[in-house]
Amino acid sequence: MTKQTKITATEARFPLASLTLSTINPRQVVPQNDVIELAESIWAAGLIQSIAGLADDKGGAEIVAGGRRLRALHYLDEQHPDLAISRPDLASPMVMLAPDRETAEAWAAMENVARRDLHPAEEIRAYGKMEAKGANAVAIARAFAVSEKHVYRRLALAHLPAPVLDALQANEISLSNAAAFTVSNDEKGTLEVLERARGG
Repeated sequence: MTKQTKITATEARFPLASLTLSTINPRQVVPQNDVIELAESIWAAGLIQSIAGLADDKGGAEIVAGGRRLRALHYLDEQHPDLAISRPDLASPMVMLAPDRETAEAWAAMENVARRDLHPAEEIRAYGKMEAKGANAVAIARAFAVSEKHVYRRLALAHLPAPVLDALQANEISLSNAAAFTVSNDEKGTLEVLERARGG
């Protein structure tokens, strides 16, 4: 596949029973605890990122990217016999279909190489927004598939002045530097210290 090749992908919904893990998918083994954590996140927030596959000759698809999500969906199907009624979006998830095997193989490789965790500043802001809307640490932990302890650590920084979080996201200060700013309620003084920290 050359750089000039235009990939024409299609999207379609498939019942979970017709979706299988492709041998192309590099993530063949996933700890069950990871699957359950992700399942709780998907149950709380929905399937935010679609899965991708290659159509098979049985009317279904082999999943090449999103194998952990597929396992989590199958787990939810086992836990909720009425999934098709209570959560039809999860019982028949949207699948992005590759036009050919070569593209499917590229997608499988790219998803694992290109995966990037949220920057701590992005996490802090996202958790803070959820908390402001009434979500507690348990709900946030489930939505992001992280521990409650991790959420509490990030929420402790959620009320820092925006310039401090901006500096953290720009990697001008460290996470421990940002945490040090939580001891003061004097925003003016905080910003003065921030400028000195950026300089040194």
